Amino acid sequence: MKVACIGDRLSLLGIGLAGIKKVTYIKGNQDAREKLQEIANSKDYGLVLITSDVYKEIEETVKEIEGSKTLPIFLEIPFMKYLEGVKETE
Repeated sequence: MKVACIGDRLSLLGIGLAGIKKVTYIKGNQDAREKLQEIANSKDYGLVLITSDVYKEIEETVKEIEGSKTLPIFLEIPFMKYLEGVKETE
């Protein structure tokens, strides 16, 4: 089984350097849903890492897929917001 990651550009750079071959840069919510479905429908991937900024936007889609399949497993990971100059708001 392979590992895939979808998310923001900077986070994916780090993930790619760590050796994960399938990294998908997301350009919007609809793009994220389409890429997620594409990866989930492939039988090649057992784990999909999703940066937290993207995960928040497509959480419902992730839960729908998790409810219908045992694989892949989805894991939310932090994104590199500080390095991009985005300030945290709470």
